Amino acid sequence: MLAALVLIGSGVSRVRADECDNISGLSLDQIGPCISKFSGFADAISRANSTNTKELNSLNAQITALKAQITKLNLLIHKLLK
Repeated sequence: MLAALVLIGSGVSRVRADECDNISGLSLDQIGPCISKFSGFADAISRANSTNTKELNSLNAQITALKAQITKLNLLIHKLLK
């Protein structure tokens, strides 16, 4: 069984990371690891985007709250100046 795995594994070509940047010269067997590499990048970007969206929404809520406080303070100042 181990010999069969070694024979099967030896048929798969290894691809360096920089070769994935230009896949036009790669065989279908060699493109597989590149797909995995880019899929991992896409997953990481998706998670970061989700986190950034949540943080941006939180910051926008804080800005809205600060604007409301500024408006209230401006009204109070105008009342005090009368």
